[in-house]
Amino acid sequence: MNELIRLFKIWELTILEREDPNDVYDLKEVADKVQEALKRLGYYHGL
Repeated sequence: MNELIRLFKIWELTILEREDPNDVYDLKEVADKVQEALKRLGYYHGL
């Protein structure tokens, strides 16, 4: 287990990329805007 923890720490520091919190969007807000656009074009009629 200690070896797995050690490897994960190395991976986290060297390979794992985290999103910049300033670049993350609210998924609900994005979905609403996409649905609005599709509705205007006649491709979305709701669920």
